[in-house]
Amino acid sequence: MKIKAIHIKSYQGFRDFSLDIKADDDSASIVVLAGINGSGKTTLLRYIDEAATDSAKSASMVVTPEDEKISLENIIYFPAETPISESADYITASILKYVDRVVYEEGRRSFEAYSHIREILNVLFKELSLAIEFKTVTAEKKLLFVNSKGDTFGPESLSSGERSVMSKLLPLYLNDINGRILLFDEPEDSMHPAWQNRFLGLLRQAIAGKDCQAFVATHSPQIIGSTLPGELYVLTRDDKGQIIAFPSESSPYGWNVEKILSEVQMVDDMRNPEISDRLRHIESEINEGNLCKAREDIAVLEPQLTASDGDLAFLRAQIIWRSKKHEKN
Repeated sequence: MKIKAIHIKSYQGFRDFSLDIKADDDSASIVVLAGINGSGKTTLLRYIDEAATDSAKSASMVVTPEDEKISLENIIYFPAETPISESADYITASILKYVDRVVYEEGRRSFEAYSHIREILNVLFKELSLAIEFKTVTAEKKLLFVNSKGDTFGPESLSSGERSVMSKLLPLYLNDINGRILLFDEPEDSMHPAWQNRFLGLLRQAIAGKDCQAFVATHSPQIIGSTLPGELYVLTRDDKGQIIAFPSESSPYGWNVEKILSEVQMVDDMRNPEISDRLRHIESEINEGNLCKAREDIAVLEPQLTASDGDLAFLRAQIIWRSKKHEKN
C-alpha cells in the first residue's frame, strides 16, 4: 500500500491542504517531510495515523491499490522522544515475539530465529561501526549482547542512540511489513550525526522489495542530505499563514550540511548569533572606512575562529582592497 495524495479540508493548523506525491512506485516508498517548527510535520503524521480509525480522514487520502483501506494493521508509528526504558522494552518485546512466531507458529528451531536476529543486528552494528554482537536469549527471556571485550549485557545497557536505532529499524526486519505505512517522527532523536547520515540508507535496505511506504518527519540536515530525487517535501506557510507542501525542486543528496541548512531549511546564520553579529559589525567598519578598528576586531576573533576561517579571510581581503583603493585615490 502507498499513499499517493492527501487532501485535508480542516484539521488543526491545516486548511485546504494538499500533499501530492509525484513519484513512481519505487521513489514513493520514502517520503521525507522537512520544515521549520510549526510547519505541521508531526501533525501530518498524526493525521495519517488517525486515518486508521477515522473513515473521514481515510477517505481524504488517495492510496494504491485503490481498493485498499487504511486500517490499524497498516500503520506502524514511531513517535519522537520515545522514553529510553520503552525503547529497551520494545527491543526485547520485538525479538521475543519474533522468536515465538518462528518456534510456535512456524515450527522451526529457536536456533534459526537467533541466527536470523544475529545476522540482522550484525549488519546494523557494522553499518554504525559498533563493536557489539547479539549473543542469545536466556531461559528467563532476557536478551544478551556481547562487546569486543567479551562483556555481556542487556539492551538497557546500550546507549540511548543504539536503542533508538534498534527500536526503529529492527522491527522492520522481524515483521511482515508488506502493505504497511511506516511513520517516523524525528528519528534522529538521540542519534549521532554520523548515524543520521546512515538512517535513510538503512531504512531503504529494510524495506527493499516490500510493498510499504515510510513517511519521515525530520529536522536533521544529515537525513535530508540522504534523500533521493522525488523523496523530499518541504512544508511551509504561504503569505496567508496557511500550511502548504511542495516537492523539493532538486535533490539534496550529497549536499554538505551548510548548503542544506541554507537552501532547504532556510537557516540564515550558520554560526552562533553573537559571532555572526561581530562579523557583521567588522564588515560595517570596513564599509565605513574604519580599517584600523576592523583589523583590531579581526585580531580578537582569530584565536577563537582560527586565522584560516573563511569569513575572516574574506574580511581581511576586503581591508586590503579598501586600502589599495584608498592609496590610488
